[in-house]
Amino acid sequence: MAAGSRYGLAAFRGLLPGLMMGIMVGVLTFLPACRQTPGERQDARQTEVAAAEWEWLQATKQRLDEQRARLARLAQTQAGARAGAPPPEELARLRQEVGDLAEELNRRLVEYINSNATGDETPGERQLAAIRMKSDEDILLAREYVEQAGDYRRAIEIYETALAADPDNPRLRAELETARARRYVTRERFALIKEGMTQEEVRRLLGPPNAQDVRGYPERGVTAWFYPKDASGAAAAVWFRKDGDSPAAYQIDFDALQPPAGGAPAAPPAVRQSN
Repeated sequence: MAAGSRYGLAAFRGLLPGLMMGIMVGVLTFLPACRQTPGERQDARQTEVAAAEWEWLQATKQRLDEQRARLARLAQTQAGARAGAPPPEELARLRQEVGDLAEELNRRLVEYINSNATGDETPGERQLAAIRMKSDEDILLAREYVEQAGDYRRAIEIYETALAADPDNPRLRAELETARARRYVTRERFALIKEGMTQEEVRRLLGPPNAQDVRGYPERGVTAWFYPKDASGAAAAVWFRKDGDSPAAYQIDFDALQPPAGGAPAAPPAVRQSN
């Protein structure tokens, strides 16, 4: 045998242990995958899907918050009639986009939380983060019911439902306590209202009235805001009439509506005219 051949054979024999070791490692690595049961493969797939969904939720929440901040800036610019104020249709389009995205985020948050529930008393880190994200969205939704329609009852229901899923959330508990405290007007709070105040000033002190408790008397050019005092139907009222560019309070009555007798609906009081 030639020297070159002997050298090549010896080199191959020297490499053989390393090659065999590499093959064995590859086989050992491949075998667990081959030995996976259908259930294990399904679990692995579900883990991948859950990770991808969590990434979507985080990215969408960030995008939604940015759109909300932009919407608030545009609305403030338009309300102040500033130069370069966006046209109403642009605001309407952005509000629609924000509403649609928020609805989709909330739907998928609920699906994610339910599909990844383990049944343990203490949720995992990612599960808890998803629950807190849902609570943040619930807080914003409840605030919308109050700010846009004065609907404290619906806001309280949202807070109570959210607390059932996230009982250790201090923000939720504080928001619920505030909503409960402002649902009914007290004599002390109502005493802050003075004749001549604008509707915005009254709103800041008493909160927005429920849309169903705003009554107009166009024949007299008067609008009345009724604020419930308790669950009986009794209500205080502030009457506004046009004074200059905007309506101003001209009549204030803490005892405007008494509880209806025998279950009959309360009738609005006669609107008194100023002297």
